Amino acid sequence: MGQLRKTVQREILDKLDAGCFTSSDFDIAFKSNNEKVIFKIVFKHDTDLYYQLEKHNHFYYVRMSPGGI
Repeated sequence: MGQLRKTVQREILDKLDAGCFTSSDFDIAFKSNNEKVIFKIVFKHDTDLYYQLEKHNHFYYVRMSPGGI
């Protein structure tokens, strides 16, 4: 899995804190056992709501729910 720089991780956390909720309302994983997942954010109060960035070969994909690919 590609590792995000600490400054990019901090930017993601800052964006979450700037909204109606804070970063503490989310489970945020910048590391994963799945080497294709770069990061995943899951809303703690409804785990069906998530945002995930993946890298497959040289392409990046976003998976989110609700939503599509």
